[in-house]
Amino acid sequence: MGSELADDMDLEDRTTATGLWMYADTYRRAAKHLAETTELRFSAPIYFLYSHAIELVLKAYLRAHGATLDDLRRFGHRLPGLLRRVHSRGLDLGASAEKASGLIAMLDLYNQNHEFRYIVIGYKTLPELKEVEEVTAGLLGATRAHGGVRPFAG
Repeated sequence: MGSELADDMDLEDRTTATGLWMYADTYRRAAKHLAETTELRFSAPIYFLYSHAIELVLKAYLRAHGATLDDLRRFGHRLPGLLRRVHSRGLDLGASAEKASGLIAMLDLYNQNHEFRYIVIGYKTLPELKEVEEVTAGLLGATRAHGGVRPFAG
């Protein structure tokens, strides 16, 4: 029991806003690379990578603004809820806020049902990958510039 508590405390110290932000950026870069360089029969893996990047960047901002790991777990994976939380903690996306909110809500419909990870047949309405890239990159930029997240150069 004592070592589990120590491990949890160590994990709390090691899970930084910068680390989460860098993971988010890596997922975004992987999605962009796949979108630009491969011809996939299905684009679900790319949408999954972008959705996860969005979740991680929003959680990085929350972590930079005092959220604990328990808080992040409690917030879950719902992208619109995470976006509302970062707005309430001061992240201003300016003119792109409405576009980001709509796009994130659209992705969340499929992300919550794991439709980017497992096959679910039927018609889907998804945003263009170019728009998802723009919003994801915009979130990374906004959190870097205004969010107290200080990623390494590069």
